[in-house]
Amino acid sequence: MTRYAKLINDIITFPPINDYDRGIMNYNLDIPQLIADGYKEFIEVERPQTIRFYHISYDETSSTIEEVIVYDETQEEAEARIAQQERNRLDQLTLTPSDVERALYYSDLHMDFDDLKALIAQQLPQVDLKGLAIEFRANNFYRGAVDVNGNRIIDMVGAILGYNSQDMDYLFEHKELPIKES
Repeated sequence: MTRYAKLINDIITFPPINDYDRGIMNYNLDIPQLIADGYKEFIEVERPQTIRFYHISYDETSSTIEEVIVYDETQEEAEARIAQQERNRLDQLTLTPSDVERALYYSDLHMDFDDLKALIAQQLPQVDLKGLAIEFRANNFYRGAVDVNGNRIIDMVGAILGYNSQDMDYLFEHKELPIKES
């Protein structure tokens, strides 16, 4: 069924069902009257299934008003936005010290915090071990925690253990370290 509308201040306006002021019932079905009153054929476009932000604009001719999709971002911008949203979500994840120690122990590493502290002391002698011990007793480990230089703390620990950043994301989502490929 063809629909009719007016574009008033960039807002699409459809006719009322009845025009009580003029006593016209089924006004929205009286095509000649709608056209005489300035309504035009409204051409709606199918909404895209996309990750991109868009808005609807209108192209108006003497007899039609047609919807136009206007993209507010490129595909690359949309992908970057979604990737950043996912990174933000992951950075908000937390693990308790028990979660972390359990994951270490039940992984291929079979480590506890004492083993991890010794490994860190060996590979990163500049690390304050007392400060590290305090961190291990903290209530929660945040995935997004960074050191004073902006480095992701969990990624640095993961690298010492042979895990990459995606592996550390997996740890925070599943409370276990991924199985290493042989």
